[in-house]
Amino acid sequence: TFFLLSQLFAPTNFLLPLKNFLKVTLVLICVLTLTVQASSTQFIDSETLNINPLAADYATGDVNGDGLVNSSDIVYVYNYIANGSDTIPLYIVDINDDEQVNSADITAIYSFIVSDDSPLPEEIIGFEVQSPQLRNGETLTIPQNSVKNNKYIRFSTTVNSLDENFKLILSHGYRGDYLGSWVEITHDSIISFTYMNTDVVYKYSNPLTLTGKIDIEIKKELSATMARLTIKTTTDTLATSIKWFGENAVTNGIFAKIENGSLGNSQLEWGGDCLKSKVWLFGDSYFSLNDPKRWTTYMLQDGYTDVLLNAYGGAKSTQIIKDFENLLQVAKPEYAVWCMGMNDKDNKSNAITASDPNASWLEATEKFLNLCEKNNIVPILSTIPTVVGGKKALYGNDIANFRYHGAKNKWVRDSGVRYVDFATAVGANDSTGYWSGEGTEEHYLEGTDDENDTRVHPTKYGALALYEQFLKDFPEILSIMKE
Repeated sequence: TFFLLSQLFAPTNFLLPLKNFLKVTLVLICVLTLTVQASSTQFIDSETLNINPLAADYATGDVNGDGLVNSSDIVYVYNYIANGSDTIPLYIVDINDDEQVNSADITAIYSFIVSDDSPLPEEIIGFEVQSPQLRNGETLTIPQNSVKNNKYIRFSTTVNSLDENFKLILSHGYRGDYLGSWVEITHDSIISFTYMNTDVVYKYSNPLTLTGKIDIEIKKELSATMARLTIKTTTDTLATSIKWFGENAVTNGIFAKIENGSLGNSQLEWGGDCLKSKVWLFGDSYFSLNDPKRWTTYMLQDGYTDVLLNAYGGAKSTQIIKDFENLLQVAKPEYAVWCMGMNDKDNKSNAITASDPNASWLEATEKFLNLCEKNNIVPILSTIPTVVGGKKALYGNDIANFRYHGAKNKWVRDSGVRYVDFATAVGANDSTGYWSGEGTEEHYLEGTDDENDTRVHPTKYGALALYEQFLKDFPEILSIMKE
């Protein structure tokens, strides 16, 4: 078999007069005799999931991973159909993405080889988890991340039965995850939630009849507060914009859950173009997609949108490093920028200084550097501006809120690792927490003129100063985004 197949796709061979006839015959034989249903990952309960990383190690069609799409890949799929395999993931050999491995996948590779007009399906990068059966209260879960942009959640299933009070929950974070979002789909409504220390709720009507096969996608690109929801049934499609932050999933992860119903052949995916980005940035509330008081907004406005932004307000280094570990299961960038530390102050609550960096920040930062070295990623650290942290009315008396970062900044500067000097960009004073221009019309700290605001974040002037420093210390982004 291998000999015949290799001859079919060789540039010249002794079977040349019979070449086209044999090609067609091979495909017809496969169509008539080789149809094997691919087995789904077994699922017992929400504690025993088998997570499949849809990594970019294999280009679609290159099933044997040799960097080429040719007759060897046809042989590879043929052997999978004939003999099965417990070690080859389904997503590698299911070329046409129909959840089966059969002659159609051989035909897809064959068509790609002989015709420029038959492109293979687009490569998918992300996470996938499957279950042949989801019963009342059961959950499919994908590991946490806090990615803000250029991502999607997809859930495909077949309805077995739905009670009158059924509820399907699709979530990136949940109650307790600040800025986590989820949607609840019922027979007559679609309700979106975002947790901001309390539930922020928006309700939409659901005109669809939920029977048979259902495909759901929540896609978020560069909007800070909106996502595109698409629900497809066997007869109708609903596409609408919904309120959706979907940033923080530290506590509850990314999941799909059924209540008061039963589903079959369910598959949950998380992924997106963000994972193809060459630059990944990790941060906290200093990151935003559209807030003029956040420096990343100006980066996106300047057209540098092909980045992965992993951040949420209040994020600590120990939480974000887990995101980095999870994302590295399915992709890796060329550069990783570590902007963590604002919520890991060096000082104790009764002091405004410290001799050593925050221990949790240091452990996470060292792990970040180790992961970068292991994965051949260029790491870039950052200094963190010391801030007063309290309100104007309290000024220097609010010691408990003072956030001293001088110790970690010294560690960063002495580390020998590249860094973005955000602290210098705004003239942060480690003794007072004041930034350049404090008390003037061009003050940098938010809250200087408003006693109701805590003095932690920059104004638009400060955000611009931080962005300019980012471009100065990481000029490669200018060329990366032009590629």
